[in-house]
Amino acid sequence: MTIENMITLVSSIQKDYQEDSRNFLQNQTLYVEQVKKDNPELVKKYSKIFTMLEKEQLTNQKLERLLYMLRMAVKVNSGNIDAKKADIKVGHILVDQIVKPHLDKKQTDKSKLYNKQT
Repeated sequence: MTIENMITLVSSIQKDYQEDSRNFLQNQTLYVEQVKKDNPELVKKYSKIFTMLEKEQLTNQKLERLLYMLRMAVKVNSGNIDAKKADIKVGHILVDQIVKPHLDKKQTDKSKLYNKQT
């Protein structure tokens, strides 16, 4: 099984999520368990991804990020981009989507606390 198979699987998961996110999230554990049963080779090769799919509360943005990382891995493996450039691109996405919003929220929270004290 290849990374391309994993991309296809995650794309399918994302499609199911987008069709009915509320129902998907309510049944996420059962859904992922079934996916694991149907794809034992992928589970063995990409166990950390399956752990994330089980443990994380999935969002469309998280699934998009995962697909982006998997696609970068394909580009690295095929020689279309070197690993360092791929790491940098993925790092920028992670910073923009996770770190910066978290820092902005902290700054907003600090400002609210400061304004309450004055």
